[in-house]
Amino acid sequence: MDRISPRTLLEQLIQNRDLTVDEAAREFEALAAQLGEAATMSSRQLRRWMSGGVESAHPSSRRVAHKLWGYPFAQLIGSPPQPRPPDVVASSVEIPAPDDVVAVNSAAPAASLSEELRMAADESARFVRRAGAVLTSEAVDQMESDVVWLAEQYLRRSPYAMFRPLAMLRREIFGFIDGHPRPEHARELYRLAGLLSAMLAHLSSDFGDSYGVENHSRTAWMCADRCGDDRQRGYIRWVQAQLAYWQGNHERSAELAREGQAYAAADGMLRLVSQEARALAALGNETATSDGLRRAADARESAVDRASAPGVLHFAPGKAAYYAAEAHIALGGDAHLRRAVVDAQASLDLFEASGERSPELVAAAQLDLVAAYVELKDLDSGNEQLAAVLDLPAESRTMPVIERTRRISSALSVGPFSGSRSAARTREQLEQFCAYPAARELPQLPG
Repeated sequence: MDRISPRTLLEQLIQNRDLTVDEAAREFEALAAQLGEAATMSSRQLRRWMSGGVESAHPSSRRVAHKLWGYPFAQLIGSPPQPRPPDVVASSVEIPAPDDVVAVNSAAPAASLSEELRMAADESARFVRRAGAVLTSEAVDQMESDVVWLAEQYLRRSPYAMFRPLAMLRREIFGFIDGHPRPEHARELYRLAGLLSAMLAHLSSDFGDSYGVENHSRTAWMCADRCGDDRQRGYIRWVQAQLAYWQGNHERSAELAREGQAYAAADGMLRLVSQEARALAALGNETATSDGLRRAADARESAVDRASAPGVLHFAPGKAAYYAAEAHIALGGDAHLRRAVVDAQASLDLFEASGERSPELVAAAQLDLVAAYVELKDLDSGNEQLAAVLDLPAESRTMPVIERTRRISSALSVGPFSGSRSAARTREQLEQFCAYPAARELPQLPG
């Protein structure tokens, strides 16, 4: 392989042994088989590990990696150790931190330049937010910038990685609210706390945590009341409707989506109308679904081309397209299923054109395309799309992704697929995929 400067410890180890990526991947699979671990490794996945482009992996894959390369997974995907002068301690800091104390970890690899830049920027942000006993306009502006940045990061990082910074910044804002700020600042603080609570509700929905959705939604709604933010109310109703949908309570999902439309405008209306349509389709109401899809198409036409809200708070046209695909799949029949193929492919095209970097959103569109092909009894076309989804890291396998996968697996166990060896192999892959959802390793509370 080319002698480029290694980005991770893993890449450095493979370079030092003069192995190609394909050879290293085969070595991994051979050891996994020898150890009896249900772990696989493609060259594509190994390249992602070597680049540091993953945050976690299946427990079985982590065990094999530790055995093969001699280091825990977290160190393998981290920066390679760099020579440094003696008596100098490398420091690391969580972002954002609850206070101004920098944690010292002399065993950690030296941070990359991008990490150092991010750490310095966060230190500046914390200094502005916490400077002085009196809350200033500059501190409020800084918190606004932090919330926007986190909303954008939500689409680029796993739910695991987003929880701590969202919760810690909200805790900091709650502290300012408890300090009885001046009226001109209080409304903005409630708005920011509400946005963070809404994102925490969304994150809880990704994990299928109904208790978290309920509590964070209630807090966000209260904050919206205090600051008069209708857009936030509409967003919260959509989060609640989405959770109800994936829990199978489609009537409640449609009801919540309709309630939210009283507060929404622009892309917010697109989000809620699209959600209502797919919930109605799951109820088998073809007439109401067709009306909902027409309204969603109108909302999509009237929505602005660029995002009117940052990151996860914006509902992209690509997302509306795969919602429409799901509605057509639920209604069934040749005409609806062919329309679902068109909508799911349009979703992928829109994501590619926009440079969408959320693996969960792209996987959702790919799975809807697979589902449409499976319902059309075209397993070959479905498997072509499925290959990319199966490489999705476990930390990105949110509840919506897992539920889509389970529906496809169920469809492959009946009808013409019931005796098919090809369908059986695909079901086996899907079952392995579903065995490692994002919520699998969440800590359990005592009973």
